[in-house]
Amino acid sequence: MSHLLIFDIDGTLMSCGGSGRKSMNDAFYEVFNIENGFEKVNMAGCLDRAILRSSLSIHKVTLEDEAVFFSLYGHYLKKNLKINPNVMVYAGVEALLDEVSSRKDILCAVGTGNCEIGAYEKLRAVGLHDRFILGGYGDHHDNRPQLIQHVIEQAKHRFGHEHRGSNTIVIGDTPLDIESGKAAGAMTVAVATGSCSEAELRLHAPDLLLNNLSETKEFLLQIGLGS
Repeated sequence: MSHLLIFDIDGTLMSCGGSGRKSMNDAFYEVFNIENGFEKVNMAGCLDRAILRSSLSIHKVTLEDEAVFFSLYGHYLKKNLKINPNVMVYAGVEALLDEVSSRKDILCAVGTGNCEIGAYEKLRAVGLHDRFILGGYGDHHDNRPQLIQHVIEQAKHRFGHEHRGSNTIVIGDTPLDIESGKAAGAMTVAVATGSCSEAELRLHAPDLLLNNLSETKEFLLQIGLGS
């Protein structure tokens, strides 16, 4: 039986050191000549589509084609990630992804609020873009539960993955990650490497709560994939 691991990106696998928000602001300024367009928008755990629409509403402006904006955002993101010294992969993440992406009994996916080009540029910047064979992205869906369900359906359609609860694991750093995993009937793993503390995450009752992903063998044992 295959296992499907669905990872969030920001705050779970890596930190972009503010490059995401800066790039959103850069793109917004180019399109609307408005500085700091996303200053008042909460981005933690949210989908890029919703983030963009919130800013459009705040500034009372309209956009004919969201895809054009996200393409422009991807352009700025690629540039900003290259020059930001604070971009980093969290401890243990690379070793964990090397392990799970090499195993035939595991399907490795991203389930992220990032738009697709944003997810690619972030993962590419730290050399993790080739570890994932499936993805759900924040410019294709309206909410996280829908996004996670899409990844599960992709896994079944492309690889015959039969979702039976604990063989699908959603890993993230926010309450929204936990809630979306629960809504899909998946096992939920919360990591306190992002903006939420362990105490905050515990309130949402994930199946497993970790300080970080630094212990690959222990993590795999705890989710039923150890040897």
